[in-house]
Amino acid sequence: MSQKVIYLLRLLICMCIAGVPTVSTLECYECNNPTNCVSPSVIQCDQSAANRTRDELKIYFLNVPDIISSNYMCLRTNSTQSNGRSANIHGCIYDETKACNLTLNTAGSHWSKSSCFYCSTDLCNSASNIADYSSAVALIITLSVASLLLTNVPGC
Repeated sequence: MSQKVIYLLRLLICMCIAGVPTVSTLECYECNNPTNCVSPSVIQCDQSAANRTRDELKIYFLNVPDIISSNYMCLRTNSTQSNGRSANIHGCIYDETKACNLTLNTAGSHWSKSSCFYCSTDLCNSASNIADYSSAVALIITLSVASLLLTNVPGC
């Protein structure tokens, strides 16, 4: 095999190893109001964390299911009231909760759902939308580094 092919194989193996998670527990941001969502806590998903988020959802949403599972997702939901008051819930949920499909409990409160998002990668439920683009940024950085490394390979 040529040096170029060997180098590319090594690079591919390194990139694959770097992408393998070392911890199997999903981490999510957790907060439940605009003040503490400025600097949310980082939690590891477990039954206790998912139950806390479920209990928060029950304050604002109807028919939140009482599910218990070992499969989790991160959640970010923001709702606003007609008077400008807002409710933010970021946390860990059971994957079957389908929180973005829940109906707001609007009885006498005039709440509306402004955004809802759930995901299954570590810390993907950040307060900003930067997490939504983290995979693309990681890919761009990886390709840039690979390009720089390949420029130093003889024969490229």
